[in-house]
Amino acid sequence: MLHIKSYFRVGRTLALWSWPSRITAIVSILIALYAGIGFLALPPLVKTRLIKTLSERTGRNVELNRLRINPFSLSTTLQKLSIYDPDGSRFIGFDELYINFQTSSLFRWTYTFAQLRLTAPYICVKIRKDKTFNFQDLLPSTNDKSKTQQRSLVPLLIQRLIIDHGQTIFEDYSRTTPFREEINDVSISFQNFTTRPNREGLYEFEAITGHGEALKYRGNISMSPLYSKGRLELSGIKLRSLWSYLQDQLNFKITRGELDISGDYEFDATGETPDILVQQGKIDVRSLTVAEKGSDEEIIALPHLIMSGTDIDFRKKSVKVNHVQSGSTTINAVRDEDGSMNLFALFRPKPGKEEDKTLPSDPNPSTGWVFSIGKIEIADYALHMKDHSTKPVANLDLSPINMKLEDVQIGAPGLARIELEAGFNQTGMITIAGNGAIDHPAVDLNVELSKVLIKPFQPYCERYVRLVIEDGAVTTNGHINYSQAGGSPDIHFQGDIAIESARITDPVLAGDILRCERLDLQQVQYQNSPDLLTINEIIARGLYTDIIIGPDRTANVQHILVSAEPLPEKSESRGTAAHRLSVQIGQVSVTDSSMNFADHSLTPRFATGIQDLNGTIKGLSSEQLARAEINLKGYVDKYAPVTIQGKINPLSDQAFTDINMNFQGIELTTFSSYSGKFAGYKIEKGKLTLGLHYKLSEKILIGENHIVMDQFTLGEKVDGPDVTKLPVRLAIAILKDSRGIIDINLPVRGDLNDPKFRFGPLILKTLVNLIVKAATAPFKMLGALVGSEGEELSFVSFAPGSDSLSQEQQAKLSRLAKALANRPQLRLDLRGTAVEAADRQAIAEQAIMAGIRAQKDAASEGTLTEEEQKRLHKLYRETFKKDDPRDLVSPTDAQGIKLPRDVYKAAVAEAARKRLIEKYPVSEDDLRTLARKRAESIKDFMVHQGGIAEPRVFLLDVNTKASALNGEIRMPLALDAH
Repeated sequence: MLHIKSYFRVGRTLALWSWPSRITAIVSILIALYAGIGFLALPPLVKTRLIKTLSERTGRNVELNRLRINPFSLSTTLQKLSIYDPDGSRFIGFDELYINFQTSSLFRWTYTFAQLRLTAPYICVKIRKDKTFNFQDLLPSTNDKSKTQQRSLVPLLIQRLIIDHGQTIFEDYSRTTPFREEINDVSISFQNFTTRPNREGLYEFEAITGHGEALKYRGNISMSPLYSKGRLELSGIKLRSLWSYLQDQLNFKITRGELDISGDYEFDATGETPDILVQQGKIDVRSLTVAEKGSDEEIIALPHLIMSGTDIDFRKKSVKVNHVQSGSTTINAVRDEDGSMNLFALFRPKPGKEEDKTLPSDPNPSTGWVFSIGKIEIADYALHMKDHSTKPVANLDLSPINMKLEDVQIGAPGLARIELEAGFNQTGMITIAGNGAIDHPAVDLNVELSKVLIKPFQPYCERYVRLVIEDGAVTTNGHINYSQAGGSPDIHFQGDIAIESARITDPVLAGDILRCERLDLQQVQYQNSPDLLTINEIIARGLYTDIIIGPDRTANVQHILVSAEPLPEKSESRGTAAHRLSVQIGQVSVTDSSMNFADHSLTPRFATGIQDLNGTIKGLSSEQLARAEINLKGYVDKYAPVTIQGKINPLSDQAFTDINMNFQGIELTTFSSYSGKFAGYKIEKGKLTLGLHYKLSEKILIGENHIVMDQFTLGEKVDGPDVTKLPVRLAIAILKDSRGIIDINLPVRGDLNDPKFRFGPLILKTLVNLIVKAATAPFKMLGALVGSEGEELSFVSFAPGSDSLSQEQQAKLSRLAKALANRPQLRLDLRGTAVEAADRQAIAEQAIMAGIRAQKDAASEGTLTEEEQKRLHKLYRETFKKDDPRDLVSPTDAQGIKLPRDVYKAAVAEAARKRLIEKYPVSEDDLRTLARKRAESIKDFMVHQGGIAEPRVFLLDVNTKASALNGEIRMPLALDAH
């Protein structure tokens, strides 16, 4: 009741006010009411409603510390907003959001805000292990997307949009190695940001990551139509951070490095397809180091790389770069034992999972990108390569490398200018200059190698030969042309190649095997279509080769080649003519060269060689019918001239040789080590002349070896385990004529198709057989020399009991004397021979018959006369104590018929004679005397009739125990040498 009364009192009082006072009071009350609602009532209601709506819409817990509304400035301030992911982690939020709405929106028909300021915004974007985003449930469905796309943009104008001290966190748990990156202190300032058609706003912002990486942007943005133009700068980007995100897809690791990217851009979506232009782009890489995973050893150390003046046109698919520059970069390459390069393996992307392997292909590959680079310059690069595929490891260094490329076109036709200079292993220099194309691979280059050492390539040689490259350098000045039209490349090379101061040694015997002061290959031309190699001239100056036999009797050339597994057989052993390399060499010139041979298995060591070797080989070719003329001259041990002349064709499939080699007056004392070891004598003196003629055609070798030794004289006797037991002196004496010359012809023949054929052993075997024949069958050899059957000269035949020479035997001795006259070093040894049975009977018969014959020296043959029979009977009675010889024979025959008187008397005489012979005493002295007389008769004939000097004929002790052959007494002859 009191309230009602008060109300009426106020009403009466208000009724007493003037109208202005009333209006003022009412407005004040309304303002107070508006302020009360705006400042006090509305904030808690909006806060509660906002939290609830956000929670319902996001399905997440939402926290809002404070919400303030200023109804007079039409501004709202939200403080400490946080939205949490279902796992309880903070998803999005900010410290403060200030929104200042403008009443001018009513007149502009645009939602207008004087200012929108977001302080310390925070967002955490996560990719879960199942590759879904933490905000994926907030994205609209397909139907919602289509409805949204049908709506036009809400007209909006924000006169000033400020984002200050923002923070963005990105976490990816879908990778094998989880990744996390923070972007802090993001500051963005937009002016007049609008979605109204054909309106632009000026915007700029900055962002800095926790690692000091900075992002700067300044430009204009139009939302309707969608258009933007401005400048973007990224600086201090840590390449290690980028690698950390991609490390599971990479085989290498980036230990450090920074990247700066800047450029002007223009984005225009007003047409049917969006267009993006980038101008004056610049990329700067600094202090980049790349290493292999699991190792701290640097593979690439790149101090700087700058790519400037870059223009990109996405519509034209064009990239233009004005200048690429880099310097002082070190690359450490490694070639593994299987031949693979670590650089290729490191930068080859790892294959993704099965669902990622199938990538969409370009439906129109002809519309590819075109890259154009004005100039590429690299300076002071260094490439160090260790090749573990060789034993030992090969170390190759290219430094410094300076290269310049101009007008490089990729994806479009065009020739680039190429200039390259590179040092090789701190000594040589490689220079390349010319043009090249990448789109259709082709190069046209001048190549120059200056004093590039070949010793670093030693490990590659050890795969095939056991040799050590001690010295040598290659110099090349040539031109290479390469092009590829279709599937097969076309290669051409022409130029000169020289090798200087080459020296190659044998590691087993620790001696030089090849030296060359200079080897020039002049006017070399090569092409691969068809395969053809031509060389105008090869000049070898100061070429030295050395063949050495070691202490184990193994030649250095025998262990040079490294044994390798045989290659698999092909269907065609040598390929077709279209793919066979044709070789043509105009001339090979040899100047001031030498070939040497040494044998270290001998004591003292043996050494000889051909010095001052000069000459030419003209017209070498792989053509089957080609014949090259060879003409070489030199000297053995300085004074013995050597000539090699003829025609050869070693490069064809069917090698051909028709060659004459002549060696004049080689000192035989050079070979004294060999004669001492195997023949048992040193060589006192002598000279050797060789005439060798060899013909090889269709793999059949026919050789003629003419060997002449002048005054070959053996010296001091040498003992040793390898000394032959053959009479070497005798063999030499047989072969040596009266002038002191040994003249031998040794023909040889062999089939190269025979896998057991060896040229050297064939000649040696032929020569050894000749010496063995001379030593073991000397008379046969002598007989051959005088045109007689050699075996007849080895003995002289005598009748039993006789020392007289028949006419036949005298003729034989005459032939022997003729042979001995031409072999003055031969001595004839005569051993008188007697056969006990045959000669004893003959001596007894001769003695008996001498006593009964009328003449003492009458022949024992023939019928006895009456007087001789009487003397026979008398001798018989005296010998057998008056026994009657008629008692020895019956006067009748077997049938009892009395024999005729003359027959009976003859039978008695013969029986008596035989008994006297049997009874006659022949002593050993008688046999020895006969044997000696036989030897003396031969000696007399050889001296007086044959003209042989008496000191050359020796009588040896006799032999009375010999055997007869076919009723003959053969006295053997023997030869000896002095």
